[in-house]
Amino acid sequence: MPRNGQNRLLGVARRAPAMIFRRTVLRFHVLAGAPLDARARVPVEVRRFDRGSPTLCPLLAEIKGARADWETRFKHEHWCYVGHVQGRPACYVWASPREWRVLDRDDPQPLAPDVVFIYDVLTVERERGQGVLPATLAWSLRELRAQGFDRSCTIIDDRNIPAQRCFAHVGFRPAQPAVATYRICKLYVRRCILGSPRDLAPTPAPHRNGQSNGNGGRLP
Repeated sequence: MPRNGQNRLLGVARRAPAMIFRRTVLRFHVLAGAPLDARARVPVEVRRFDRGSPTLCPLLAEIKGARADWETRFKHEHWCYVGHVQGRPACYVWASPREWRVLDRDDPQPLAPDVVFIYDVLTVERERGQGVLPATLAWSLRELRAQGFDRSCTIIDDRNIPAQRCFAHVGFRPAQPAVATYRICKLYVRRCILGSPRDLAPTPAPHRNGQSNGNGGRLP
C-alpha cells in the first residue's frame, strides 16, 4: 500500500479502532485422563463412523447445515461420532488422531501418539439445551480412551462461551492460545500460529549422538 494510503488507514483507525481492527484468539482446551460423566435429558444413542457413504454424508450435511469435505476427513483416518435422539441425528463430534488443524485446508500439526484432537462439534437446533452434545462427547472420549488415547485437546474461540461450557462439562480445561487472527477493515486478514500444547506435542527424535534436539519435545 502506498505511504499516503497507510496514513489514511492509520487516521481512520485512530478515530474508530473497534471497526478497523479486530483480534480473534483460538485457545487450546485440554483433557488428561477419563472424561467426566455427562448425562443428557433425553436418551442418546451414539454411533461411530470411520468411512463415508452415500447416506452418511447427506446426514452430516443436515447436522452442519452446510457441506464439507467429509471424504477427505475419512481419508485422513478421522472418525465421526453421531448422537441420535429417537432415531434422528442430533449432533456430531469429529476426532483426529495424532494431528490438529484449525481448518480442513490447513497443514496438520503433529500430536503425541496418545493424544486425539476433537473438532467440529455441532448440535441441531431442535435438540439444543438437552445436554445431547456433552453426552455424545463424553461417550466418544471414553471410546477413544479404550483405544489408547489417554489425552484429548480441542481449539475454541475465546468468545464462544457455549462451546467452552460444553467441553468444561466433560473435564476440559483452557490452556495456551493456539491461533490468533487479525482483521483490518474486513480486507486484510492475518493468521498467526501461536503454538501447540507443550505437553501434547510429539517427542523429538534424538540426534545420532543420543542427545535430543534441545526443545524438550515442543514444536518450534
